[in-house]
This record gives sequence, structure tokens and C-alpha cells, in this order.
Amino acid sequence: MSTAERLRVTGHIKQSRRGTIITTADNSVWVLQPTEGVQLPSRGMVVVEGFKIGFDRLEVNWSSQIPSKLTARNQ
Repeated sequence: MSTAERLRVTGHIKQSRRGTIITTADNSVWVLQPTEGVQLPSRGMVVVEGFKIGFDRLEVNWSSQIPSKLTARNQ
């Protein structure tokens, strides 16, 4: 049985020296490590789900880009 914590995170995705990262509304930063077959959006607002596998690292097994119409409405 796995003891890894499953998380859903929403924020802005971008590339950094550490790899693909997501920055949340509260300025938390997560390094994203996609599992096989998962395509991460390259930019914009996204939602990702996965397991916490380090202090600030998520093993992502699902991702979805949030349409820009929805993000503009929530600002």
C-alpha cells in the first residue's frame, strides 16, 4: 500500500532550470514529473493530479489546461 500523498494542484505552468513547474495562487511552486503517456500543457493555467514524491515534486498522472475564458472570468 502506497503512503504517497495524492494532490490536485491548480496554477500557472512554465519551464524552468529545474524542469516544468507550476506556481499556485498562494505562490507555492511544484516541480512536475509526468508519468508515461501524460502530456503536460506548455503554458497557461492548468490543473494537475498526482502523487507527492518529494518536498516540492509531483509525479503527475493527469493534467488539463484551463480554458482562458474561465481564467479571465475568475480574475
